[in-house]
Amino acid sequence: MKNYKLWQTLTCIGAAALLFACVLSFFAPFPRTVLRSERSVYECAWENGGKSQETYSSAFAALSHFDGETTVIERGGVTGYIAADEEACRCGRILHEGKLNDLLSLDFSALDRLHRAALARTYAQTVWYADGEYFAWNGNGIKRTDRYGASVLSVLSGEPKQSEIERTGARIVKLHGDGRLTGKALRATLTERIEAFEPYVCENGVLYKKTPSGIRLIAALPSKTATIAGNAFADEGALLPCTKIEEVAVPFCGSDLSGTGEDYRGEFAHLFAVNREYAVPDTLRKITVTGGGLIAHAFYGCEAVKEIDCCSVKPDKIDLHAFADCAALETLHAPREDLVLPSGQFDTRRLACGCTMYERRESL
Repeated sequence: MKNYKLWQTLTCIGAAALLFACVLSFFAPFPRTVLRSERSVYECAWENGGKSQETYSSAFAALSHFDGETTVIERGGVTGYIAADEEACRCGRILHEGKLNDLLSLDFSALDRLHRAALARTYAQTVWYADGEYFAWNGNGIKRTDRYGASVLSVLSGEPKQSEIERTGARIVKLHGDGRLTGKALRATLTERIEAFEPYVCENGVLYKKTPSGIRLIAALPSKTATIAGNAFADEGALLPCTKIEEVAVPFCGSDLSGTGEDYRGEFAHLFAVNREYAVPDTLRKITVTGGGLIAHAFYGCEAVKEIDCCSVKPDKIDLHAFADCAALETLHAPREDLVLPSGQFDTRRLACGCTMYERRESL
């Protein structure tokens, strides 16, 4: 009987030991993976020409971001680059420029831990906007979210309203091909930079769209000066975000370079309009027009403007009353010498380019 009890006791102890070993073997791969990752060595190429071998810990401590092809680290004011594998690069491309379906299908489980951490750091402060819904990184992938706050707003599709952009607090707006944006929507937001994807392009803080009919001016970021160039059309209110602008150059006045069509608007103030109500900032002092035509009262609503240069506009394209509303006008450079100017006395002189310079006479 004693031997039976002893055998029974040993059997129970053995079964318990076997169960413990099974449990241990089930959980063992995770810590071994972690330890293996800790022991992984990454080749880092430094911008000063040096090279080093980094562990996960040392690289993570200096982690900066993922640039699309490499994980970037910063140490002692020097930048280093650790090459990423093909899968990490693919995930990076989709996060940067992919469509919603591609984003939602991303699986980060196969990524190396360092590159996954770099992607997380790069995109953790991004929210993606698609037709009124928001999506964000949740640690495992891109999912629908109620979180709005972010430093980057990526507009995949649809047209966010001003209130929607404002509540994100985004400093950078990425505009994808299926997305839309307006100057009205950017007004009073914190946006400092626009990154544009085809058919959009952003140059010097000015957003354009390529269309079969020609390039359209869409919007401009807040600035004291703006140079608009190369477009054939201009959207209403494109310069509304520029509430403190002082100087602007445009290739034509109004909505359309051709000056034709039922919806044509020839006033410069079209660029600062909301539903055809003009709101030209009183900070605007100088306007340069390099082409197109100037209709009668082309500068209606520009009472604070002091200088206008339209040297490059053809004389027969300028209406005699184009500048009649510019109450504060002090100097006008124009290719005509018979223009009707606002009240006050102006001296005139001939310029080498063949234009006339009108200069307001100082009151005695």
